[in-house]
Amino acid sequence: MRAWLGANPATGADYLPSGVTAGGVGRYRIDDVLIDAELFRRLRVRGLARGVDGIADLQAALDLVIGQPFDLPTSRQGVPGGYSWLVEENSRLDHEYAAMIVDVAHTVATHHLAAGEPELAAAAAHVALKAGSYEDVPLLDLVAACDAQDNRAEADAYVARILANHDAEVEEDLPPRTAEILFRRRWTNRAS
Repeated sequence: MRAWLGANPATGADYLPSGVTAGGVGRYRIDDVLIDAELFRRLRVRGLARGVDGIADLQAALDLVIGQPFDLPTSRQGVPGGYSWLVEENSRLDHEYAAMIVDVAHTVATHHLAAGEPELAAAAAHVALKAGSYEDVPLLDLVAACDAQDNRAEADAYVARILANHDAEVEEDLPPRTAEILFRRRWTNRAS
C-alpha cells in the first residue's frame, strides 16, 4: 500500500508512514489524501453554500455513494472490511454520513421535482435508500416522483412501505410529519 500511494510531492515523505513515531507509538497520520467520505462532505458543504447553483455539487456528492457509509464486505478471513477501523465503538460516524446522504438526496430530489424532472428526483431518493436509510423522507420523495409521473401503483407501493416501516395499519399511526405530508398531498387511502 505504501508503494502504491507513493510519496507526497510537497514533503517527499511517504503518504502512508511506517506508523511508528520517535516515541515508539504506533499511529498513522496521513496528510493530503482525500477519501470518498471527506470528498462527499466537502461537495455537500460547497453545494449547500452555493444554493441553486450548487445542485451539480450535491449531485456529484450523491454519485460517490455506493452503499451504506463505511460498510464493505467482510474479508474471507472474517475481518470486517472497508472503513470499519475508522468507525470507533462509541463513534456513530456512519449514522452521521447516512443522515447527510438523506439530506443531500432530499435537496436534489426537491430541486428536480420543482424542475419537472421526476425521474432524476427518483434517482436521488434511491441513493438514500441504497445508503441504508430507513427514514420516511426518501420514500416520500419517491411517492412524489411517482405521482408526478402519474404512476399511481408504484406511488401506492411506497406509501404501503412507509406504513409497513412504522407497523402502521392506517395513516394516523404514522409520525405526525409523515402523516401530514401524505394527507396534504392526498396520497393517503390509496395503499389500503
